[in-house]
Order: sequence, then C-alpha cells, then structure tokens
Amino acid sequence: MAEFRVGVLTGGGDTPALNATLYGICLAAKDNNGEVIGFRRGWAGVLLPDKQYYVETKGGLELTKE
Repeated sequence: MAEFRVGVLTGGGDTPALNATLYGICLAAKDNNGEVIGFRRGWAGVLLPDKQYYVETKGGLELTKE
C-alpha cells in the first residue's frame, strides 16, 4: 500500500516541459512508495468523484489516448 497519494491537476493545454514535470512527479512518488492520481476534465474530476473522471496508476504509468 502506498504511504501517500499525490493528485495532479493541470490548467489544460500543452506547455513546455509539462510531460517532463509529470514524469518527474511520478518517478519521485514511485521512489518514495507513493501513488499519483491524474484528474481528467479539470476541476470536474476533483469535485465530482466519479470513476470516469480520474485515472489511478499502481506500479507503473498508464498511457491513454484520452
């Protein structure tokens, strides 16, 4: 079980170094027995805790086309 969870929410749109930043967050969490949650659809994913709005990864990085 993870010792902590980190939720990641971006402001939308692509920016320089966004992928590298997210990758660094995931690596740091993995190295420290943590878990990363990425929220889809902005604040709706945070405020409406429905399974379709967030992605939870365990033990690796899940890549989707969404």
